[in-house]
Amino acid sequence: MKQSPIVSVIMPTYNSEKTLRKAVNSILSQSIKNWELIIIDDCSTDGTYQLAISLSEADPRIQVLQLDSNSGAPLVPRKEGFKLASGEWIVAIDSDDWVEENFIEKLLIRQAETNSDLILCKNISGTTGKTLVPTYHLDTSLIYSGEECLIHTLFAWHIGGVALGSRDKYISAYDSDIDISMQYADENLFRILLMKSKSVAISDAKYYYFENPESITRCGSFRRLDHLEMTQWIKDVVYNEFQKGSLVRRAAKKHVENEIVTSLHYLLNKEFSEEQRKIGINRINKVSKLQSLFTDQTLPKRHRLLLFLIKTFGAKPTFTLLKCMRIGRILK
Repeated sequence: MKQSPIVSVIMPTYNSEKTLRKAVNSILSQSIKNWELIIIDDCSTDGTYQLAISLSEADPRIQVLQLDSNSGAPLVPRKEGFKLASGEWIVAIDSDDWVEENFIEKLLIRQAETNSDLILCKNISGTTGKTLVPTYHLDTSLIYSGEECLIHTLFAWHIGGVALGSRDKYISAYDSDIDISMQYADENLFRILLMKSKSVAISDAKYYYFENPESITRCGSFRRLDHLEMTQWIKDVVYNEFQKGSLVRRAAKKHVENEIVTSLHYLLNKEFSEEQRKIGINRINKVSKLQSLFTDQTLPKRHRLLLFLIKTFGAKPTFTLLKCMRIGRILK
């Protein structure tokens, strides 16, 4: 009789022919053998799908699914993988990353020690070998609340988004109204997981992160502006779930304010046409409550933001942008 896996590893992939084998081999080498690996191909245009099929033929613990059409968003294939998962626990790994050989074992041991809802890992740079997160000021021996960890993902990431959680926990997170077709929606799925978790622990399990020079963040793409809309979405969720004046609310507000400036910076520093920039500015301006960044008198001085924009972009581009956003007169 076939034994049910303890852990389901979900691995979405797209055009990862060069990195997929290394990622899969890191799972095949795990000290714990009772796992299943579900590879979901987002209609790759290279040999990724064929490679995944050949790897699955060599090991029955590997399943492969190819989507009917390219989604262009990491959360869509992940969701399909979660539907197929039969393990009690789930962890998602990207197809250009890899993990140490006792990665799953360490996560399960930490869960048994702490009985926590989510178990986080250490994200290591695959290039430099340095720990990226958790950052130095977090005591990894402690058990945190989901709310505390949520704060550590707002404005700046002090913890990583790779976590061992129960299958039921992941499915409940997908029941939120998050738009899974958006880029960066996976970041907010992780935040929803944190909000649904009473306790979170950090393990010593090492996850090696491939820093892709061709990522959307580094290359010019309008999909980068999805990040601002996702930031506003999680702020709205936080404002609905947490009390006025709470630290997590203040962090969510600061998160949106920072992302507005980052999005403006992105539009001006990447090689977009003027027409593309106008479209981008309109997208920024559609974000709910955007103008409050400039009108809220409780902010540490809106004029400081104006000076920052002028220093970064120059006076003429700054006021051109603000005029397009119909708020330039507020700052004069």
